[in-house]
Amino acid sequence: MLYDVTHILLDGARMEKLIEEPLKMNAEHECLYSGAQRDRFGNTAPFIFDSRNKNNFINWYVGKGWDKSWGVMLKSVHTTSELSKHFRKFIKVKTEDHRDMFFRFYDPRVLRIFLPTCDHTQLHEFFGPVEYFLMEGEDPGHAVYFWLENGHLNSHHIERKQLLNYSPMPAYSGGVKHRVDAATANPPVTHSNATTVSPVPQHAAGDTHTNKGQNEHHHKGISHWEMFD
Repeated sequence: MLYDVTHILLDGARMEKLIEEPLKMNAEHECLYSGAQRDRFGNTAPFIFDSRNKNNFINWYVGKGWDKSWGVMLKSVHTTSELSKHFRKFIKVKTEDHRDMFFRFYDPRVLRIFLPTCDHTQLHEFFGPVEYFLMEGEDPGHAVYFWLENGHLNSHHIERKQLLNYSPMPAYSGGVKHRVDAATANPPVTHSNATTVSPVPQHAAGDTHTNKGQNEHHHKGISHWEMFD
């Protein structure tokens, strides 16, 4: 069900001044940036919000942010701080031409294209403590779940209006179920002494972050991710 969602990732750069609303509405949140980067980007940074026992907050996001690529919902038994630490590993990436870029995995347009390009090891590392991701589909009338089952990526596509009554994996009760085989996706780009990450299609890659969330520059592919300092 929609109210099984425990956390929501929101993109301050995408939301611009509207990010102030959830920051005031829900005090249980953490910024994925820290230190100098947190000071530099302020509220244009990505945030993770605890949505457990906060149906009004979930309703606000689905009602106001759907089809605007504001963020991604997820389910996890881990704390907000633990999830924040996990996701910080993927904030900064190195491209095939060795440029450092910000990886906008919290943008549903990016995540739903990125995940099928990963191999089993990469999927396990990216999901980590996350049971499933839930986000708007390419068709805003539908939502898509992504989860791992025996190391394989699976997805459900359901109508948005069915979200409240939908039972997520593994006992799915509606929508269209898909098995995504990483073997058919793009091969990973390797980088010496670094974790490999499958290349991201150009139109799905993260943009260069500015403090106004503008000037999007897409890269060709990710060669590895690294812990954000």
